[in-house]
Amino acid sequence: IQSLQHEASPHTIDELINCVQDAFHQLEANTLDNVFTTLQACMESIMLADGGNGYKIPHISKGKLRREGRLLEKYVCSKESYVKAKSNFE
Repeated sequence: IQSLQHEASPHTIDELINCVQDAFHQLEANTLDNVFTTLQACMESIMLADGGNGYKIPHISKGKLRREGRLLEKYVCSKESYVKAKSNFE
């Protein structure tokens, strides 16, 4: 979205919002699904890395899972990542 939005030169906040909305609508639904699925997987990796950025971007074979009808609409984190993240707040 950001790379598409940067192709325009907005001068006001309203123009910027319109550019971002236009960029969003230019992308295919599968592309957006891939981005948000990766984001959720990264969030779990961050929880496992004690909130740090010392992790590798997880590869979860989104295309293969989608073709097989097994790509989840809602990403579910592991119990391990939940417990580890929760313990960091105690």
